[in-house]
Amino acid sequence: MLWGADLSGADFREANLRQAGLEGANLAGADLQGAKLREAAPGEADLSRANLMAADLTEAVLEGAVLTRANLRGANFLDTDLSGAHLQQADLRGVDLGGTGLRTYPLSEHGYLAVDQLLRANLHRSTRLPPDLARNAEILARMDACEAAQRP
Repeated sequence: MLWGADLSGADFREANLRQAGLEGANLAGADLQGAKLREAAPGEADLSRANLMAADLTEAVLEGAVLTRANLRGANFLDTDLSGAHLQQADLRGVDLGGTGLRTYPLSEHGYLAVDQLLRANLHRSTRLPPDLARNAEILARMDACEAAQRP
């Protein structure tokens, strides 16, 4: 268990951190590119400015995690709990948010999650969004485009 550990700036590229207990850990600026974090529990962890490019966060619990300015390009958040996570200025290009829990996430007018961030992500009907975002015409069109791209 690494709960509450200071791992800021650490190099975890391609590391296998499956089911790791990282709750409350300081991973600010850490390099987690390509890391396997399936079913990990870094809730309430500080991952600000961390590089999570192409990381596998399938079924991870990131509730309340700080991902401000994190590089999340191409990361897999399939069925991940991001409820209450802080994604201000995070790079969400190419992120798979299928089944991801965002339903309790603060809305964009509070500076947490903007429509333009979601328009760069792979969205699915299973992505649980806050009500205002779930009804947004641009987001609905993005969901349709992402699902159409996956059809044979």
